[in-house]
Amino acid sequence: MERGNKALAELIKQRRTAFDLSQEEAAESAGMSLRSYQYLEAGNTKITMDKEVRLMRVMRKVYIKKTGFVLDEEKDNESIAAAIKDLFLRLLKS
Repeated sequence: MERGNKALAELIKQRRTAFDLSQEEAAESAGMSLRSYQYLEAGNTKITMDKEVRLMRVMRKVYIKKTGFVLDEEKDNESIAAAIKDLFLRLLKS
């Protein structure tokens, strides 16, 4: 699997754990089987940036529903965009 895919998978895992979601909750919210989600998070499934952003947004909604905390969507989107930008800059340098 390519390095960029592994890095995107790691960003997804970091966001899931930051939102205190289990893999089961993340998979269910994304409409995926647990096994498929686990492959994705391990970097064993090809993932595009748009799929990654959609998945993070879905996890964010589940977090809000689970905790009742409302997050600043604009700030959260900026955080996602910054993480993706940093990832690709690191990949370009390597």
